Amino acid sequence: DYGDLNRINSMFLSTLAHSLQQEGSSGARQWQELAALLLNEIFKVDYEAKRWVASFHQKLANTPNLVSKLIAKICQLKPDISNPYVIQAIIWTLSPNMQLFAVNWLSGKSLGKSQAEAMDLPPNHEGDREVNALAMATQILDLIGNYRTIVVCLDEIEPKGSNSQGLTTPQVVASLAKDLYSKIKCGILIMATFPQTWQY
Repeated sequence: DYGDLNRINSMFLSTLAHSLQQEGSSGARQWQELAALLLNEIFKVDYEAKRWVASFHQKLANTPNLVSKLIAKICQLKPDISNPYVIQAIIWTLSPNMQLFAVNWLSGKSLGKSQAEAMDLPPNHEGDREVNALAMATQILDLIGNYRTIVVCLDEIEPKGSNSQGLTTPQVVASLAKDLYSKIKCGILIMATFPQTWQY
């Protein structure tokens, strides 16, 4: 989605967040599969995401500060995590009541005050969204990369418009690709474009 070329990072984050909302191979949402992989690693088990989703509400009722304890264990296991709130929101996707709020927060949207407080997530300020979006997206991609091969394809980049600096769609998208290439640890990055666009 290249609707606003001045906000390419936040649009990429939003696309990533909503693509992970799709059902995965286990029948759970891909966010929930990622949360299950993180929990399986700290507990040294091999449960499917659906099992974690089914038991999460009860576990949360029995241990009110459960999410904080889980985040501490995950951050201990993965010291390269730069923003523990990303992990926190991913864990909240296991809660049927909080799942959509967590995905909205992960996509860079702001939550209502009471909802953010209930999940202990900081507010996403509109002014900071573009600045923080790429860091959040690359952390999510790096987490996935610990368990699966990441493939990011940027396509349909033929000239449609330009940003406030006068860069065309292909130039803005190529800049995003360069940033992704330099920031994610592993994965496959594909740009699908016509030869003359690539040459230019």
